Amino acid sequence: MSHRIDIYRHTLEFQLEANTSRGRVKNKPIYILKWYNTQEPEVFGIGECSPLEKLSIDAVSDYETYLFDFCKYAVKYQSIDFLYEMPLSLRFPSILFGLEMAWKDLQNGGCRMVFDNDFSRGRCAIPINGLIWMNHSEHMKEQIKHKLKAGFECIKIKIGNLNFEAECELLSWLRSEDKSCIIRLDANGAFAPEEALQKLEVLSEFRIHSIEQPIRPNQRKTLKALCKKSPIPIALDEELIGLNGEDFLELLDDVAPPMLIFKPNLIGGMRTTDTWIREAEERGIFWWATSSLESNIGLSALCQWVAQKETKALQGLGTGQVYANNIPSPLVLEKTTVRYDNKKSWDLGCLQKVHASFQ
Repeated sequence: MSHRIDIYRHTLEFQLEANTSRGRVKNKPIYILKWYNTQEPEVFGIGECSPLEKLSIDAVSDYETYLFDFCKYAVKYQSIDFLYEMPLSLRFPSILFGLEMAWKDLQNGGCRMVFDNDFSRGRCAIPINGLIWMNHSEHMKEQIKHKLKAGFECIKIKIGNLNFEAECELLSWLRSEDKSCIIRLDANGAFAPEEALQKLEVLSEFRIHSIEQPIRPNQRKTLKALCKKSPIPIALDEELIGLNGEDFLELLDDVAPPMLIFKPNLIGGMRTTDTWIREAEERGIFWWATSSLESNIGLSALCQWVAQKETKALQGLGTGQVYANNIPSPLVLEKTTVRYDNKKSWDLGCLQKVHASFQ
C-alpha cells in the first residue's frame, strides 16, 4: 500500500485590503495538502498549511523546503506520529497543523471530517464573537452597527491603529449604543510598557471583558505585573508563539495570566494545543480559540476541533468571509454562530495544478 501527498498552492485574495497590526495586506498564499492511498485515489484527506508573514515562527523564505521534507516523511511512515517526537522548535506549527487535518480527514474516510462530532454532522453550531477590523473611526462604527444589528452579544475590536483618544471615543460611542454587549479588545502589543497600566485603567471605564496582548511579547517582568494589577483581564495570544512545553508551563506558573487564546496553526497543531488546554484548565485559566486567517479548509478543522471541547466560551472563528476567493464549503455563518451545513458541498476546484508531489 503506497501513500501519496500532492501539494497545491492557492492565493487567497482579501475582499478589501485588510488593515492588521502587521500592516496592510491584499492577499495570503497557502499550501493545500491532498493525502491519499494510491490504490484508492478517490478517498483523500485535505489539509492547509497557512503561515502568517511577520507572525508565524515558520514563515521563512525556505518554507517549501521544509514542507516538502515533512511530506516525504509523512508518506514514508504513513503516519504523523514522528512529528510529535521532534522538538517543538523544529516542528513548523503550520505544517504540523496542515498534516494533522489531512491525516485525520483521510483516517475518517476522506469526507472532510477531521473530527466526528455533532458539529461536523451538522447538529450544532458554535457561538462566535463579531470581529471589528482596524480602520478609521467611521468605518469601524459601521462594522459595529452591522454586528449589533446581526445580534452579536460579543464584539471584538482590534485597537492600536487610531490614536488612543479616538479609540476611547469609539468605545464610549459603542457603550452608548449597547450597554450590555461583551467587549473584547485586541491590542496586538500596541501599548508601550511604561504606559500600559494607565491605558488599561482608562479602558476599564468602558466595562471591557478582556484585552489581548496589551504589550509586545517577551517582556515577562512587565507582563507579570500587568496581569496582577490590570483592572481588565489580560488574554495572552502572541506571547504563546514559539514556546515549547516547558516554556509554556513556566509562563503559566510565573505570569499567571487569567486568559489564553489558542491558535493551533501558530503554536504547534491541535494535539499540542490539547495538552496546553489541559494545563490551563488545571490552573483555572479561561481560554478560547481564534482562527489565524486560514481558508475554509483550516477554519473547518478548527471548528470541528473546538467542538470536541467542553467549553461555553464564545470563539473567534468567524473570519471565513474576509476572502473574495475562499474555498466554497459547508461552513456557514448563521446569525451569531458558525455551523456546518451538510446540505452544502465542498468545491475543491483549486486542486487543479499540482505544485509538488511525494510518494
